[in-house]
Amino acid sequence: MPISIRQRLVDAGLSRLLKTSGALNGYAVEQVRTPMRDGVVLLGDHFAPETGAPRGTVLIRTPYGRGFPTSALNGRLFAARGYHVVIQSVRGTFGSGGAFQPMAQETEDGQDTVAWLREQSWFDGRLATLGGSYLGWTQWTLMQDPPPELRTAVVYVGPHDFRRAVFGTGAFTLGDFLAWSDQIAHQEDGSLRRVLSMASSRRRLREALGGLPLPDAAEPVLQGRAPWYREWLAHPDDGPWWDAYRATAALTRVEVPVLLVSGWQDLFLEQSLEQYEVLRDRGVDVALTVGPWTHFQVSLQGAAMVSRESVAWLDQHMADGPPARKAPVHVYRTGEGRWHELASWPPAAAPAEFRLHADRTLTTATTQPAMAHAVPAQRSPAELTPATAPAQPTSTNPALLAPHDAASTQPTSANPAQLAPHDAGSTQLGAEAPLGGDPSGMSTTAADAQSAEMAHGEAPGGADLPAAPGPSAAAGGTVSFRYDPSDPTPGLGGRTLNGSTGIKDNRGLETRPDVVTFTTDPLPTAVDVIGSPTLELAVAVDEPHADVFIRLCDVDERGRSRNFSDMHQRLDPAVPAGEVQRLSLALDPCFHRLPAGHRLRLQVSGGAFPRFARNLGAPGTPAEGRTLRPSVHTIHCAGSRLILPVAATDRE
Repeated sequence: MPISIRQRLVDAGLSRLLKTSGALNGYAVEQVRTPMRDGVVLLGDHFAPETGAPRGTVLIRTPYGRGFPTSALNGRLFAARGYHVVIQSVRGTFGSGGAFQPMAQETEDGQDTVAWLREQSWFDGRLATLGGSYLGWTQWTLMQDPPPELRTAVVYVGPHDFRRAVFGTGAFTLGDFLAWSDQIAHQEDGSLRRVLSMASSRRRLREALGGLPLPDAAEPVLQGRAPWYREWLAHPDDGPWWDAYRATAALTRVEVPVLLVSGWQDLFLEQSLEQYEVLRDRGVDVALTVGPWTHFQVSLQGAAMVSRESVAWLDQHMADGPPARKAPVHVYRTGEGRWHELASWPPAAAPAEFRLHADRTLTTATTQPAMAHAVPAQRSPAELTPATAPAQPTSTNPALLAPHDAASTQPTSANPAQLAPHDAGSTQLGAEAPLGGDPSGMSTTAADAQSAEMAHGEAPGGADLPAAPGPSAAAGGTVSFRYDPSDPTPGLGGRTLNGSTGIKDNRGLETRPDVVTFTTDPLPTAVDVIGSPTLELAVAVDEPHADVFIRLCDVDERGRSRNFSDMHQRLDPAVPAGEVQRLSLALDPCFHRLPAGHRLRLQVSGGAFPRFARNLGAPGTPAEGRTLRPSVHTIHCAGSRLILPVAATDRE
């Protein structure tokens, strides 16, 4: 059915909002039915451009329904620019037949959909795929055996290895995938029931997150509508059961141009960067955009940029349009607040070593040993040329590193924050990621700033720490903390789908006795961190069942401690209690400037709940565990060091 005048006006308004080029043509929308090999029929909407020179077909496969925002940001946007667009509801969702088996069902259904496209009179043999998150997953499953018609793929925040997203740290990614399962379980309820479900989700999920065993605690929330949740918890170990949840083969088989979009605080960031690196190294035409976004911010704050880049990319690779990009890599540097065009990711960097001390300080090493083995995997040792090495630091100066503009500043929020409990019920972006203000999403939370500062030897108001130990000071010693699973260390911000997401003020969290921090003196020059920091941690735990959570924060002159990189790791329970474990922990990739005058802070704790399921401290699987035992973690400072990949010159 042709669109109405009202719809044309709405489309024109959307184009102005997104700052995209104007519509080239009208279009009509009709429902289509696509049969699968087993007889199941999937429903979809076909947006057909009204033009004598269509530009090909864009396929979008989604479990979230075919209405707004997908219909507007993808269907109508591209149809008005000459593309046939098919938005299809995957099996078991929004009128499509069969039962929904998340992720595992998409490989065959995607191939069957392409076979159906070949039979349509309007299909001219030019195919693109597009979409984010689960819609990105459906693309990777198709690209395991790329159809010959495929010209290009546009993947936003899309994983290729779902098992890694669920259990990659060794702990179950609890908060995100319980909330996601709850969303799917209730997304097709009637309007009133859906509103009531959303209104009560915070309370319902809080009880489900805190209860044990995990699958039983979730049953009152999921009500039998998400059987996969119990199945995931029953398979914590890697193995063949997870094969259907991996599409890694696509990275070695796809040959067509691929546009990847992610955010520095997106759950799937490390997979997006891996996709880029593998495709780049294979010589595939691949482009990468990484913004200052969380998962949902990519389609909110990032909507205009992502839409413009996507239209240009499709025009180039589907319709022989002009080059879509000035450079293959377009990344935002947090802490600086500026976008950069790069020839490749990551740019050249060299390792800088920091030592941990028992008085909670963090200082640069007196010497800079060769550390090629500590460089993150995404950077080749050949890139670490003498020209990019940082200046030699001294033991008392925390960062005589890359010379940068000392006046560079980091965007700040005017409102200090309140440390709120992890909002387990929200799967939508809330006030913590405002549309205005700091483009990096660095909102703050009110915490007791004075007590946080005093806990680290500071005067209220962000005065300097005591001087770092001189060359004669002992570099060893230990620092201990007690993790109690009955009062687990809360998760605050970070790369999560829901609840407390993104960059937060960590001062309130850092006042807890189960969070240990190590902090530098104010930095004399700005320091750019590029890639994945590594913490070599020597730690002993008095219970073999334990986790560690590591975080790096940028502490400004007012004492606000904002996270920019972290990681979580479940320890090997086969290591005897009390034995010192020497761990090499790769933190989140980042592109962050620590401005002059700021301090670098390292956090170490025993968990981040409910972002990750707490380690109960006792044997048992996630599906069965119910016994709680606290554990004491002892950090051996002499055997620990933090290694930052830093830039020596501003080459961008």
